[in-house]
Amino acid sequence: MTRTAVAWSAVLAACAGALALLFAQVRYPFPFLNDAVLHFGLIESLESAHRRGQSLLDPWVSSWNLGYPVFHYYQNLPHLAVLAFSKLTLGHLSLLHSFRILEWLAIGTLPIPVFFALREFGFPISGAACAAVLSLLIRTNYLHGMDAESYVWQGLGLFTQAVGVWFLFPALSSSFVAVRTGRSMAKAALLLTVTTLSHLALGTMALMAAGIFAIAGLRDVRRRITRLVLLAAVTVAASSYSLIPIFRDFAYYNVSTLVPTWKYDSFGHAVILPWLVQGRLFDFHRFPIVTILAGAGFVCMVLRARRDEASRAVLLAFLFFLLLFFGRPTWGSLLRILPLGEGFHYSRVLVLVHLFGIVMAGIALGAAIDACAKLRRMPRRAAAVLAVAGAMVVISPAVLERARYLLANARLARESAEGYARERDDLESAVALAKGMGEGRVYAGLGPAGGPIWGGAFMVGWVPVYDWLPFREVDALGYLHHMCSLNADLHDRFNERNPTHYRVFAVNRILAPSQGVQFPPFAKPVATKGRFQVLEADTTGFVELVDAPYSLNVHKKDLNRAQQAWLSSELPARGIYPRVRLLEVEPRDPSGIDVAGYDVHYRVPEPAPPPGRILEVERRGEDFFVRARTDRTCTLLLKMTFHPGWKAQVDGRRAVPIHVMPSYVGLPLEAGEHEILLRFDPGPEKKILSFAGGAILLAFAFAGRKITP
Repeated sequence: MTRTAVAWSAVLAACAGALALLFAQVRYPFPFLNDAVLHFGLIESLESAHRRGQSLLDPWVSSWNLGYPVFHYYQNLPHLAVLAFSKLTLGHLSLLHSFRILEWLAIGTLPIPVFFALREFGFPISGAACAAVLSLLIRTNYLHGMDAESYVWQGLGLFTQAVGVWFLFPALSSSFVAVRTGRSMAKAALLLTVTTLSHLALGTMALMAAGIFAIAGLRDVRRRITRLVLLAAVTVAASSYSLIPIFRDFAYYNVSTLVPTWKYDSFGHAVILPWLVQGRLFDFHRFPIVTILAGAGFVCMVLRARRDEASRAVLLAFLFFLLLFFGRPTWGSLLRILPLGEGFHYSRVLVLVHLFGIVMAGIALGAAIDACAKLRRMPRRAAAVLAVAGAMVVISPAVLERARYLLANARLARESAEGYARERDDLESAVALAKGMGEGRVYAGLGPAGGPIWGGAFMVGWVPVYDWLPFREVDALGYLHHMCSLNADLHDRFNERNPTHYRVFAVNRILAPSQGVQFPPFAKPVATKGRFQVLEADTTGFVELVDAPYSLNVHKKDLNRAQQAWLSSELPARGIYPRVRLLEVEPRDPSGIDVAGYDVHYRVPEPAPPPGRILEVERRGEDFFVRARTDRTCTLLLKMTFHPGWKAQVDGRRAVPIHVMPSYVGLPLEAGEHEILLRFDPGPEKKILSFAGGAILLAFAFAGRKITP
């Protein structure tokens, strides 16, 4: 066999092994937990967007966090790809199977783009093949890196990262060629755009890596930087439909206090460097073979750096991203000079540390194979066979450990599917009953899966019942699979024994165990299906007439403290929802209350007569048609998260919604009988920008030869 055939055999064998071990996620596609719940729920929201009268690029997603336009701030290309794949099969593959198949392929075929990328960098074929195989062997303690723990059923379910990493490798190699030679500029721009629209953080870091490649050549730096600027400009313009709304409306994106601080800040050099040396970044709790190979590769890169630009570029990129991975504990305010923003998760930089570490490890192992294959004391073919066999022995501890992990993952997926099959009828009947009992939210408990709180322990096949609700398009108050909403940090303050909280959060149905959980008297049992009990709370739904007698002048960082103080006061029970003025986007109201420091002192107005009554509410998709009779000036409250995309009409005339506590949609009304329409309509901006971005990429591709500097 030729060296090329051997290399491809190794790459394809690695893919085949990974795909076989991961196939349980396709064979048992449902149920699942972790972030896969969020991603499949988002895919379902895209699939139903047209039916609900919503934008395919920016629909309202009401299942979590009291409603939120997730795709206004979140990458959507992987979700659109699943939807398109399902449609292309002409109904032969369901949306669920399409999701599982694309996820399976993104994880299991990663060695293929790794191999192509390293060859494009110019590295030897043996090193490229070794890096491709090693890309599947990383293990961390669930740190959101390139390891299987980030993606699989028993892991974190980071679907968009799996897709983004798949494109990241060729995006980096094409960028290296483009900034170095001016060739493949259109290809690099396309791959960078796809990476960015698959995972914004990875796309941003890919552009940073391209900047490192530009200066790695030492010569002709001015021309390289010109190419870099052109490449970045095209990528940003082509991705603008995703980027512009984020920057313009970032005031309405929550930087949650519930997210562990290490995700935002990372760990600092005092933690990361010992972890690196001890093998915890590449080989957590096993023999550190990948770490050793990466260290050997680092030495190889240092020795080659002076004469080989690709080695120099990888070495500089690894060092840069390792330093960046130290995060805020090390660099503090210095990080503000980078275009990453306050919501950036520096823990995700580990992906780039893994990427360039794997490149170095592969080059080291490939160099060892090449050296052994050239031994003069034995026939060349025998030496080559011995070298490959030796490499297999060297990495076998990592291979066996990963195989055991994925086999355990397959067992859990199978057990979960079997658990669902046993209780399917009872569960689906209970969910359908709760869904059909009118407008409002369903509460199936809180708490992480398997935790001590009853919501996390109330499971079917290893999956908490609250995770089943989004699959059936049920609006729920439950586990926070995303924390983007300005209401997110208030969820854990919900008291299931306080009737006012049911009113505030629009919870009027409960899905709970039939035994072992006691609810207050206002929660009336409706039906029992097996071990599932449906209860009804006599409270208001999504729409209510309230008062907003004054404004609260508050910065976003202080809003959660103000929300908690409001929720624990007497104001919610009295129907008083002060107007919120976010000072990042609205002027201060001189007559309002200023939130500063840790104390929030609300005014308690004198008691007022009832504001009127809601006569009729009809929900069509995400449009709310309301008929109300108001006896005095008051505010119509829609218990969905406020966002400037909400539009309103009162008696056929355009009206402007306002932001009220905790972070809901309000609409001032005068006395009288009114017909009101509230709908989320962000406008055509994303559609226009997406077409413009596609046109820019096409124009750049056709004009590439003429404009290449």
